[in-house]
Amino acid sequence: MSVAASFLAAIRFALGSAPDHLPLGAFVRFSTRARANNRDGWAKLFPDGSGGSYGCMRQGISRTWRAAQPLYLSPSARLSWAIQRTRAAQGNAALQRQRWAQAAKKNAATWIRCRPLKPSDSAALYLKQRLHQTPHPLPACLRFHPALEYWHDGTNLGTFPAMVAALTDPSGKLV
Repeated sequence: MSVAASFLAAIRFALGSAPDHLPLGAFVRFSTRARANNRDGWAKLFPDGSGGSYGCMRQGISRTWRAAQPLYLSPSARLSWAIQRTRAAQGNAALQRQRWAQAAKKNAATWIRCRPLKPSDSAALYLKQRLHQTPHPLPACLRFHPALEYWHDGTNLGTFPAMVAALTDPSGKLV
């Protein structure tokens, strides 16, 4: 039985269901109640295949799993595992940097399409309602977008007016 199949069997035993497929290193959400819109279950098989984590938010379950490994590893086997872990970590770090760069471009494009708050914007009116007064001056870190796309589980549910906050690093640069 493969490592992935063993991991899926452990998930199925603990939660009653498991995803159909679980790629190495991917975080996967899945239904634990046989309903398509339910995504309470989650799992991640570590990139090196040595173990994983899984759970169910509805049931309050969170567990770790470890692949069966021999009690003794020869020096060459230990070196091989160390090289695999290093390569997996480097690959994950490069992928994460790529995702961050894509997110930064998308965030910057959204920020450019937003306009500074005006007292008549629905976002400023929302702040007035929540704070029981209009903040003066209106915060520069908040902007108004008249028709921002709203996505849920990969489905575009439409466009809606939105208050957008700037995401910045400690130096003030948009991220």
